[in-house]
Amino acid sequence: RAPPAAIVAKLTQPASSAEEFDARCSALADLLGCLNMPSQGGTLQNMKAVLGELLGAEAGRAQAAVDILRWVVAVRAGQQHRGADTRAEEAKVALGLATYIGDWGGSWDHLRAVTVEALDAIREEIASLIP
Repeated sequence: RAPPAAIVAKLTQPASSAEEFDARCSALADLLGCLNMPSQGGTLQNMKAVLGELLGAEAGRAQAAVDILRWVVAVRAGQQHRGADTRAEEAKVALGLATYIGDWGGSWDHLRAVTVEALDAIREEIASLIP
């Protein structure tokens, strides 16, 4: 699905406070939720499975990139759901956000960069499927 323009616009904005960081993370998670795969269940979990089917033994890098995107979504889930706090803290460590505590702009810039790297890795890996 094509994401609403407002979501995409939010991703270009800086984050200078905890509230802005939360809003940017929410928009990013919404954008990742637009990545529909032809099966049931969680969107990113489906992507990981489909990449495994399509790429076979060569799926490792692409699937690792999907795991990064799942960590990104976990950060957002921890902001909005009390039961997701522990996973969100694990995600922050896994994504390298722990070094940016209190630096909302740095946290947002880092999270965007990690997300772009993951999406690029997936793009590069599936490019081999196009004749």
